Amino acid sequence: MRHALTITIVLALVAGGIAYGVVAGERGWFPAALLTGDTPGDAPTGGQSTKPKPRDLRGLAYLQGYEKATDGAKTGAVTSGKPHVGLNLVVSAHAPEIFLMDMDGRAVHKWWKPYDAIDNWHWGEKFDPAWPPKGHWATGYFRRAYLDENGDILAMYGDCGLIKMDAKSNVIWAYKERCHHEITYDDKGRLAVMTRDFKERDIQMPFLASPAVEKGKPLYEEFIDFLDPKTGKLLERVSLLECVENSIYATMLHHIRRPKDIFHANSIEWVDGQHADEFPMFERGLFLISLRDIDTIALFDLENRTVRWAQTGPWHVQHEPTILADGRMMVFDNRGRVTDRGLRSRVIEMDVRTQKILWAYEGTPEHDFHSGVCGAAYRLPNDNTLIVSSTEGKVVEVNRDGQIVWEWNSPYRTGEKNDVIPTLHDVRRIDPESLDFAFNQKAE
Repeated sequence: MRHALTITIVLALVAGGIAYGVVAGERGWFPAALLTGDTPGDAPTGGQSTKPKPRDLRGLAYLQGYEKATDGAKTGAVTSGKPHVGLNLVVSAHAPEIFLMDMDGRAVHKWWKPYDAIDNWHWGEKFDPAWPPKGHWATGYFRRAYLDENGDILAMYGDCGLIKMDAKSNVIWAYKERCHHEITYDDKGRLAVMTRDFKERDIQMPFLASPAVEKGKPLYEEFIDFLDPKTGKLLERVSLLECVENSIYATMLHHIRRPKDIFHANSIEWVDGQHADEFPMFERGLFLISLRDIDTIALFDLENRTVRWAQTGPWHVQHEPTILADGRMMVFDNRGRVTDRGLRSRVIEMDVRTQKILWAYEGTPEHDFHSGVCGAAYRLPNDNTLIVSSTEGKVVEVNRDGQIVWEWNSPYRTGEKNDVIPTLHDVRRIDPESLDFAFNQKAE
């Protein structure tokens, strides 16, 4: 009798485990993220209906929303100090639009382009024609945007393509490649676009590779595609993995944590060399690139296909490192602040020679600052800092004392029940005097 009862209990536990496993796999519950290699915190808390299944290994674009909106949450713009006044270029995941907003939160100009409305794509070098599947969540909004003074705008659909539009949202060109995260210009006037390809690719020196890398299995190889900004045509493609393999920093391959998304490069900045006398590593012509998943910031020599300098530091799964006017480096540190509630976000400014943190924003009693993914920070001309807390749908401008002098909380909602805050991918402060085109939104 006791033996039969034991068998019954064991079978019940096994059945329960299988049932939980099926549901966990479909909904992304623990331990699904670990089994698929997702970094903790990448999963949304808002119940997005467009969340990819864990087995969809190719879907690395950020989700439309991560956090549920709370009842009575404040929305709109609030000025409580002395901000650097200008316009704000807003890239939000609520719709396939980008807009310019004044300091009071009013839109003065909008660009709008549904992905399916584009009919003049030209294909990248190795683009999979079956990607993205129709209705893929990342085609419903833009991930990044860069504005020219005449109203032309570069707009990126995360992992699905890059387009250039004029001020009236007419498509000038469309580059169908797995573009992601960031774009910059080099000193030759070329666009440098981050792209990736899911392919079988073994590490050249397998003895250096982390045990996490599965030999003979596909992984994301990331590239910088150099484009002609007038036509969007590909001029050159450089592999970041090849640059690492060719460099004295090849041992960083041993720090790979995920078998497929090995680097997760998430930002690129061309280095102008103006601080090279004091900071020799910041040599003109290099590219400052963030490799999120190995907690590394590196200077890539893309012309010679190598890495000239690399550093880990007091940051974890970082975004948007940038060289400031005084040669210091500022980093959006997504999960480097250790608290009794776990790893939280901060923005740090540091001397890369000593890794001494010279300034940091870690939130205020009123702003429990955290964005586990995405995020950005920009130093403004008045020495304030504009900080985009992406998953909160919030942007704040803070002074050197860490006081919030201006903020905007997204009024938009998404999700099945319209109760999820759409990811605020980017907000940049624009000098209105630098723009020379007619706005299309009437003042209220």
